[in-house]
Amino acid sequence: MAPRVTREIASTLIPFIKSIALTGRFWDPFSKSAYEFYRQMDAKKVKKINPNIAISFTEFDDPNQIPTLKAEFIDGTKLEIQTKGLSSADLRYNIFSMAEEVEDKLDDADGDVDEGPKKGGDKKGKK
Repeated sequence: MAPRVTREIASTLIPFIKSIALTGRFWDPFSKSAYEFYRQMDAKKVKKINPNIAISFTEFDDPNQIPTLKAEFIDGTKLEIQTKGLSSADLRYNIFSMAEEVEDKLDDADGDVDEGPKKGGDKKGKK
């Protein structure tokens, strides 16, 4: 089981996410985590923290297609994983782990660990 991502950590890392696109099949039990993660990330609280984030879910009919999560971060880093066999907590952990790596990479590039995107957009400012 993936470690829990707290609200405080999530709210710090959400600004580093540019977009999340999920795919799934409504009646497929392997799509359950993708739907749940979509529901969580499409919440008003997430949009308040990062109004520029694009969250989408595309339903497919092919029973042989595997549900996926594709994410892009503000530095251009991309993440693509199959959601089959993963819980929504696992998906959250994967997204926020990558967002943390992006945050670290940007901090290293700037040489200032106190700077990062502000809540509400991609602008630089104090956390």
